[in-house]
Parts: sequence; structure tokens; C-alpha cells
Amino acid sequence: MSRPTRSKSPTPARAPARPNKLKAERVQLTLSKLPGWSLAKDERTIGRCYRLASAVAAEKFFQFALATAEARWAAATIACRGSEVSVTLGGARGITSRHLQVARELQITA
Repeated sequence: MSRPTRSKSPTPARAPARPNKLKAERVQLTLSKLPGWSLAKDERTIGRCYRLASAVAAEKFFQFALATAEARWAAATIACRGSEVSVTLGGARGITSRHLQVARELQITA
């Protein structure tokens, strides 16, 4: 008689070193190449609202945006309502290169 085997969950990966906050000028320069994205007045977040063809397409894009932000260790607030998905990147510590990378990846996909 064989013993049941136990599976062990993989150890979560550690976050890479935290990148430095970018200056507003650098963020604005990058956003000028990403139509639809804007810098918040407090210069701590960037955001964009995507309007997709259907609620199903919006849900798929929502899942993709969430996975992309998680994979890049980028703070994000993502909401889906009907066929619209709103994405806000950044936070109290400001905008980093990770946030801009996520914005670029979402821009290519949308």
C-alpha cells in the first residue's frame, strides 16, 4: 500500500528591488507617446479608460491588465464596468519605470 503524497506550494517569488520614483518630466515624455494616458494632478498616478466592444472583451482585458501589473510588481487599481476598463497605475510613492512598462504593454494590447 502506498502512502499519499503531499504537494508543497512553491515559495512566492520575492519582489525585485524597488525602482525609484520618476520625475514628472520623464513621465510626461513617455505619456506623450501613449495616447489616452494622463498624469494625475498630484503626479503620483497615471490613468486611462479603455472602451471595448463588449462586456466579454472588457472582462478579458481586465484579467490581462491585472496579470500584467502583478507580473511587473506594479501597484495598480483596475476596474471593469460593462464594456469599460479603467486602469490607474502608481500610488503614494509615485510613478516608477514598472508603471510605465505596464502602460506600454497595455497600450500595445488594446
